[in-house]
Amino acid sequence: MKRIISKIFILVLAVSLLGLGLHSKAATGYSYDHNKKIIYSAEGLIYDHSFDGKSLGIGYSGLTSPEDFFIFNHPTTDEVKMYLTDSKANTIYVLDTTFNKIDAYNSFVLDVAKFNDTQLKAMKSNGASIVVSYEKADRIVEDFLKDLNKSIKANGFMPQNGIEISGGTKVTTISASNFYEATKYILVGKGTSDENWDSTAKGLLEVDKAFTSKWLWYLSYAQSTHLSNEYLLGACNKAGLLYDYSGATAEVYDVSSAKMLANNIANLINYSSETKHGVEGNSYVASNFANKEATEAKLVEDCGAMSLNAIRNAGTYTIGLANPKSAYRSVITKFADESLDNRDFLYICDYDNNQVLCIDSQTLEIKIVITNPNEYENVLVFDAQVFQPQKVVTDNAGRIYVIANSVFEGILQFDADGIYKRFTGVNNVTLTAWDIFWLSVSTEAQYESRKSYINTTFTSMAVDVTGTFIYSTASPITNSNGSVNSTAMIKKLNPAGKDVLRRNGYAPPQGDLTYVADTANGAEIAVGPSSFNAIAVNEYGMYTVVDSKRNRLFTYDNEGHLLYISGESGKYTNVLDAPVAIQYYGDDIIVLDKNTKELKVFVSTEIGGYINKAVELEYKGDIDSAAEYWKKVIKFNANYEYAYVGVGKKYLKDKEYKTAMQYFKNGSNKLQYSEAYKLYRNNIIKKYAPPVLYVIVGLVIVLVVFKIVRKKLGKNKPKEELNMGEDE
Repeated sequence: MKRIISKIFILVLAVSLLGLGLHSKAATGYSYDHNKKIIYSAEGLIYDHSFDGKSLGIGYSGLTSPEDFFIFNHPTTDEVKMYLTDSKANTIYVLDTTFNKIDAYNSFVLDVAKFNDTQLKAMKSNGASIVVSYEKADRIVEDFLKDLNKSIKANGFMPQNGIEISGGTKVTTISASNFYEATKYILVGKGTSDENWDSTAKGLLEVDKAFTSKWLWYLSYAQSTHLSNEYLLGACNKAGLLYDYSGATAEVYDVSSAKMLANNIANLINYSSETKHGVEGNSYVASNFANKEATEAKLVEDCGAMSLNAIRNAGTYTIGLANPKSAYRSVITKFADESLDNRDFLYICDYDNNQVLCIDSQTLEIKIVITNPNEYENVLVFDAQVFQPQKVVTDNAGRIYVIANSVFEGILQFDADGIYKRFTGVNNVTLTAWDIFWLSVSTEAQYESRKSYINTTFTSMAVDVTGTFIYSTASPITNSNGSVNSTAMIKKLNPAGKDVLRRNGYAPPQGDLTYVADTANGAEIAVGPSSFNAIAVNEYGMYTVVDSKRNRLFTYDNEGHLLYISGESGKYTNVLDAPVAIQYYGDDIIVLDKNTKELKVFVSTEIGGYINKAVELEYKGDIDSAAEYWKKVIKFNANYEYAYVGVGKKYLKDKEYKTAMQYFKNGSNKLQYSEAYKLYRNNIIKKYAPPVLYVIVGLVIVLVVFKIVRKKLGKNKPKEELNMGEDE
């Protein structure tokens, strides 16, 4: 009876383990064998500790929406800095080697003289164009009125019981509808009626220099729209004085100029697609806003021109970040153009500003701004698609690579000066004969509707230590017949854009090999292949990718062998909830978790350390030393197949082919087993072929001699002996 119960228990356990394998719910610490079956193992990496916003020195509010993490190692000095991107805080935090904040960037200075007008018009700050157009009228009006009310109250221009307007109504807040009557004296001098006007009093524009400077373009245009152009607002001298049309100073504070200024700003405020155009009953509005289209075009032109002039007159402009997605720093020590040598730039994907900022990391001055190539390069790239950069890296030649949101053609490549060159690393799907025919006869609109069907998007990038190869991750490719190809999600792109990633493992590097199909109904776990959103590579060719679907880390060597799988999904500090970035820090791995808002440090276990050291030694060509570490791995886990291959390489090198064959067999490596067998066979032939050949040749010689001698002896016999049997 006990035996029956034991057998039932073993059977149930076996079925349970099989079920875990089929549903990819293996316990933490597993890998795959040559048959894509799960091998349970000690983890290669385990969680050690975390850094949250408070421990990083960012403050009690901490991280709000961390997006990216990058560790910079200077190629010629010992400088190490870490850059942590927080998209909600619009800030790039700089950390030292002890994970303490040493700086924070949320804006950068632009020397406008180094950029042409077209480039300036394409740039944005805090989500808005720095050269203002009137296309955002409603938002501009809202912001202006908000700042105006704040300034009026702060400077004491708002009476406690409010400002009296027509009909005895009193208002305590300035709006578009009451702007003209409520502010006609406040802007250039105190007073709420003609009778108590004080011509010597200072107005808001002169008192609040910060407000005047911020809304310079707005007030400048408003004043200049007066029919007679009698006065122009002199906000550009930061004193709030009025100028005449020739530019000479005229300190005119009277009722007529105050009314004029308030009237013109009121017209501008009320010029919006959602509000009445102008103030009703005003002759200026009737005469100047009659032709809506012409007036709107003039407004856009004039606002832009005045804003551009104001920026150029100021000499510098501060660009504020808007939803930054990533930061990357590189030093190019040698360019073809020697004037660019030792360029040390910080690159930021400024997502909502639709640009990539290239900043001198020492002076923090913006040197290059990459906007939508359509804007100023006259290159058709996006067909009016919004440029939303998510990830940026550079190679050792200074070429800039950008992954942009919803771009299917590949990774955008720019030269060192930010000029668009091409797409690289495109992920093509497999098309059926019908798809090829259909695309050949499709209209442009039909083609666009199937665009996402053609290829897939990239999700992350990393550069090797030489700056030569770009390691990238992408979404699985869905082919036109509905099949999913997950074998090309990781690529290693050379400067020509060709994928040179080695895929010599038991399976191509693709994360989980066994999982529930996407069509599974009611599955309680993540279905479908792994989904990579981050990658990091170390100095000896090992790379680790982040599977955001199941929150795991997959580590591979330079040949594409899966070394170990780490991490576990959950909402606690010691597991991964939403990993979005990964970096090597020595032998440790640092993972940025967006949901827990922490930097999580994973350290090598004992078996993981042996594996790492073996891979490093193999990469450096020291096969003998590597084999000693692979033997230690085998002691930990006799089912770890790839360790046998590592030991087999040593015996293959030492010409101990029979032993090498046995290790390759245990490691299920058919290719190297065949190589060892071939060499073993050749050795056997080489060893035994000469003696055998000598024996055969000797036997042949003896046989030939024997026949010759026998024949000769037969010819020389006496005749009587030959006739011995005849009658006499």
